[in-house]
Amino acid sequence: MDRRILFLAILVLSGCGEAAPPAVNAIATSAPAPAVADRVREWEKALVLAAELGDTPAIEGLLSAGARPDPIATAGLTPFLVAARGGHREAAEALLKAGANVGARGPDGRTALHAAVEREDAALAAALVQAGADPSVADRRGSTPLDVAAARGLVAHVEAWKGAAAQVDLARLIQACREGDGAYVKGLSAAVLSGARVNADGNSALHWAVAAGHAAVVKSLLEKGTPTDVPDAEGRSPLLRAAAEGRVEALQALLKAGADPAARGRDGLDAFCLAVDRDAMDILDVLRWTGPGAKSGLEAALVRAVETHRPLMLKHLLALGVDACAKDSQGRPVLLLAAGVGDPDPIRELLERGADPNVADPDGRTPLMAAAGHPKASKWQAAQLVALLLGGGADPTARDKSGRTATQEAAERGNSEVLDRLRRADARD
Repeated sequence: MDRRILFLAILVLSGCGEAAPPAVNAIATSAPAPAVADRVREWEKALVLAAELGDTPAIEGLLSAGARPDPIATAGLTPFLVAARGGHREAAEALLKAGANVGARGPDGRTALHAAVEREDAALAAALVQAGADPSVADRRGSTPLDVAAARGLVAHVEAWKGAAAQVDLARLIQACREGDGAYVKGLSAAVLSGARVNADGNSALHWAVAAGHAAVVKSLLEKGTPTDVPDAEGRSPLLRAAAEGRVEALQALLKAGADPAARGRDGLDAFCLAVDRDAMDILDVLRWTGPGAKSGLEAALVRAVETHRPLMLKHLLALGVDACAKDSQGRPVLLLAAGVGDPDPIRELLERGADPNVADPDGRTPLMAAAGHPKASKWQAAQLVALLLGGGADPTARDKSGRTATQEAAERGNSEVLDRLRRADARD
């Protein structure tokens, strides 16, 4: 549409164009329903021109007529940015009042506050900051409004914004992390992000980015020096969250940034065990290369896989070469734990991978004793477990530190089938 016609349409809405040409009246008056969308688009074109002219009454009229406050003009600028860059404070405020985004950026990454400072327009800059503009947001050259103010010697701005530069709208930052708004995160300065700890739910921005799987945002946060060890409400670091959520790329970025793979949450679980709970084999495949501590982490994961009945994770860990004779933190061998669980499959897997059937815990209790005296297994289940262990070379005559044998365990349970198997095995020995 002709720029002159748009200008005249603005005059009509401003109450200054009573004798406007028919083409203008066609824009400024009602149109058939099919033309509504086209008419709104014309209003928005006119809105950009009104912003350029700083015509506040016309802006208010166009907004009332249905124009959106934030259409993108051909130059990649919203009407609000156009008004701010032109130094039209009242026009900019009218657009903000209608819902325009105070943090909107042009193609160069510059915000309205950049423009206000460059124009040395203290009144507009103050109004923008009061409306929520962030003086620490960097443009594509890495320059923030605070940098511009400092470079130009605008002492009043610098002093007024020093506190704001150390703050961040945490709710907005967390929203950006959850939604993967990398552009917003990249625009924040390291000083701002260093103050972004946790929100009321106990989660930091880094936790949210990790949980949502936005690896690019995670990397941006880490590149700006965001701490990797801030715990959430459960005492879990972002790396632990990555393991618990199965976020491989985020985990790799955190490890590269120096996150501790041996860290534990309040529940005592490390990343290896959380990966088991998630059935996240790919997480374990990354964690196995994290240094000397990986061996103990993988052994703990093996114990966790047995205790939580995760046969696929057990097989995967054994395939990675984890020692089938591994023990938990109390010195109990994983085969003993498997016998205590009462499932024959992990016993079979562990024996096939070389687990010692006669390995005992610190009290001398063996897997065979645990199977023979299992408190919850049926007689048939207990007999099956005992048969597996005897077939794997378990010693039916072994005694614990109190002198008890597997036979005594079975006798106390009244399991005649288990007793029969143990006595036959004892006779063969």
